[in-house]
Amino acid sequence: MAVQAVTRLLAPARIGGFRWFWLATALSVGGDFFSFIAISWLTLQLTGSALALGIVLTAQGVPRAALLLVGGALTDRFSARRLMSASALARTVLMGAIALDVAAGHVQLWHLYVYSVLFGTLGAFFIPGQGTVLPRLMPSDLLEAGNAVMNMGLQAARVIGPAAAGLVVAHFGPASSFAIDGACFLLCAIALLQLRIPASVKGASQDLLASIRAGLAYAWADRALLGVLAIVIALNFALTGPFQIGLVLIARQRLGGASSLGIVLAAGAVGSLLGTLAGGTFRPRRVWPKRIETARSSPSSRPRPRPSPSVTSTATRARPRSRRYADGVI
Repeated sequence: MAVQAVTRLLAPARIGGFRWFWLATALSVGGDFFSFIAISWLTLQLTGSALALGIVLTAQGVPRAALLLVGGALTDRFSARRLMSASALARTVLMGAIALDVAAGHVQLWHLYVYSVLFGTLGAFFIPGQGTVLPRLMPSDLLEAGNAVMNMGLQAARVIGPAAAGLVVAHFGPASSFAIDGACFLLCAIALLQLRIPASVKGASQDLLASIRAGLAYAWADRALLGVLAIVIALNFALTGPFQIGLVLIARQRLGGASSLGIVLAAGAVGSLLGTLAGGTFRPRRVWPKRIETARSSPSSRPRPRPSPSVTSTATRARPRSRRYADGVI
């Protein structure tokens, strides 16, 4: 039984396109940690200000979130493979420019603002394609196994990436970390160009703005989806952002350096992986439906028949006056 499960889990690896896509996604996710730790550490080296670090990270997140709808609409109209590879190549050039700027000693804070805006903008055209490629690469009977293997690769990248990035920044400086991120994006683009994705059955018939409006209308009409979006926005605003900035500050002020930050981020990824495995392994017993059913079937919970008005009034009139006062009925 276990051998069959492992064989089925490894079945997607026999598909060449899946191997290339798995490699491209792992390189993209792992490379992001090199740029995140490098730009965070560089910002604190230049300013020592948590506010400046927050502005730099926000300059990445805002354009990425604002342009995701545009990236999704373009993915529907054009080839996801080409759009993702173009985004990866553009970020290769961007990381090379940052690395040269930092290595030459000319970097200033406003440079980091510009780099962050450009990096977030380019990422908005990469992320939507990630969810559309895998179903077109895999047969339907292997899609579940393919998702599992993809998640394993992502978790591995989230563990290895920050640990390696922290060591690079601590021993070789932010410029080397930016250069490694650029190399990861270059390899990611090469891997994506190897994909042979079957063409979609029908291209998008609406123009770009109409596609964006249709997506917004769909999200607005689905109350459950709106609730999920509201939860995600609240979590990112109240938890993810302060958590990222706080970890960088604690690692710099109390833990001794960038390598400690990388280890902390990797430990968080390990915890996420263990939580995912535990959630899929242990299934809680469903006790509430049984209790509710028991309560419904018990005689005490059954509604008692109400007497008719005529019977009630007759009983009230027949009751003695002293008994009424004794019961507190006036």
